[in-house]
Amino acid sequence: HKLSLFRQAQLLPSFARLLGWKNIPRGLRILDHMDALHARFAPEPHVYLYVLGVDPAQQRHGLGGKLLQPGLERCDRERHRVYLETARAENVAFYERQGFALELEAKHPEFPTFWAMTREPR
Repeated sequence: HKLSLFRQAQLLPSFARLLGWKNIPRGLRILDHMDALHARFAPEPHVYLYVLGVDPAQQRHGLGGKLLQPGLERCDRERHRVYLETARAENVAFYERQGFALELEAKHPEFPTFWAMTREPR
C-alpha cells in the first residue's frame, strides 16, 4: 500500500536519521526504483513479503523456512501470489528453496543490486 503524504512527512525525521539529510533524495530514488520493480512483477493483488530476518548466529538451521511456512501455506490455500525483493545474493537460493522464482536481477548504477522474486500458489 502507498503511504499518504502526511504519513511520509511524519517518517521523514526517522528516514533522515537513518540515511542522513543529504542522502534523502538518493533514498527516495531507491524506493521509487523498488516500487517500479514491484509494480512490474506483481501488478495483480498479491502478498508482499517485506521483511524476514533471522539472527546471523541462528542462520542455516531452518528457522527462516519455519518462519515462512505458515504464511506460504495460507497464501497457497487462499491462492495468493507472493512477491519480494532481496538485496543479498545469498538469499536468492534460500527463497528458491521456498518455491520462489527469480524474476530479475535489478542492477542500477546508483543503487545496490536487488533481486525480484515471485511465488505462485501451489
